[in-house]
Amino acid sequence: TLGEGAYIGDRAFYNAQSLESIDLSGAKHIGAYAFSGDSEALVLVSAGGYQAYVKNGYYVPEYISAKLKTVDLSSASYIGERAFHYCTELQSVTLGEGIKSISTYAFANCSALKNINLDKVEYFGECAFAETGLVSVDLSAAKVIDKYAFTYSTALKSVKLGVGCEQILEGAFADCLALANVENLRFIPVIDKYAFAYTDINSFDLTGAEGVYRAAANVAALHGKGAAAVNIAALIEAVTAGDGAAGHGDFAAAQVDRAAVFSGRAVLDGTVGHGESTGCHVN
Repeated sequence: TLGEGAYIGDRAFYNAQSLESIDLSGAKHIGAYAFSGDSEALVLVSAGGYQAYVKNGYYVPEYISAKLKTVDLSSASYIGERAFHYCTELQSVTLGEGIKSISTYAFANCSALKNINLDKVEYFGECAFAETGLVSVDLSAAKVIDKYAFTYSTALKSVKLGVGCEQILEGAFADCLALANVENLRFIPVIDKYAFAYTDINSFDLTGAEGVYRAAANVAALHGKGAAAVNIAALIEAVTAGDGAAGHGDFAAAQVDRAAVFSGRAVLDGTVGHGESTGCHVN
């Protein structure tokens, strides 16, 4: 048990693979790599310096991290990068209102993680929740969801966004194969490439979009049928050219609301195309 205001430094419990329980309810600061760890045996290989295995097409180190199942961070105001990376037995996390930002890879590869309150968090770092077991998330306070923040969280079915969200960046929800419902997507002004590639979304409303980038704007990429690429300019060009269905380069056919497109916005629906995929190299 740690006292009120406890400061957990960087790598404080690094490689603590026997640690199953700790009271963090009074901790204010959780440092980088605090409960993470390295592979059990480091072996030099031609591609680097780690013993590695293949997951989702990438070589990644096999981490041996703490065996925590629940974590109470209700007093914390900071969680460092990779703080709980590869805590594969972690199932539930309680955050307090002091957490406004989740750092890079903070909970990445916490494959058993199903419960965490995120409705007060404003910034989600790169790969912060990549490859978790989350089923539903309330991101109503989010302003920026960074690259691959939730990628490969294959159990994720629904996401609630707030009207104040400003950016959803590259691959943020890519390969969330069960994701079928994203609430308030229409209010997001900037949606980056592959943001929802390879999900189960069948239709979507982008009426608030000011910039919708490569693959993210294409209905096929959002639906998971492919990754043909467009931006608002390409959509306008396609509609101007004729019937809204075009095949210039990597722009695939889509049903487009012409008035919305000409105002710099678009409402898309349909399924077309096939092409490339992308993912987060979670290591």
